[in-house]
Amino acid sequence: MEKIHMHTTITRRMAQAAAAGAALLMLGGLGFVTAAPAAAADKDGVLETGELGLYYNSNFGGSVFDLALSDPNFANDRFPTSPSVSPDNNTASYDNRDIYAWQLCTDANYTGTCGRLLSGANGNFSDVYKNKVTSARYLV
Repeated sequence: MEKIHMHTTITRRMAQAAAAGAALLMLGGLGFVTAAPAAAADKDGVLETGELGLYYNSNFGGSVFDLALSDPNFANDRFPTSPSVSPDNNTASYDNRDIYAWQLCTDANYTGTCGRLLSGANGNFSDVYKNKVTSARYLV
């Protein structure tokens, strides 16, 4: 099982800050350009630039599970605005506002069926992933 150490977190945030200073992000294919902040607040229920958002409902509806760091198993997580509901096998849409691509998998520890969401990707999950995502990690 992959472990995230504080060093990894600091290194990732430093890389994001450096990338923000060197480049602009194109979000959602809508032509909206913005620079990434140095750090986003992970798992606070607010999707910010620099995070991957997994939504409870289709079309970005309901609670959002916002990730700034990899998570090998959503089983112990909860939607911040719906604390009785786990995002484990319980998400229908996504919005990648990170500068990195993310790998999403249907089983814990980045196993099962895995797919990649590029920076700026958003939409509803296909039947392969809808209500089946259990782990996610950013790809450098």
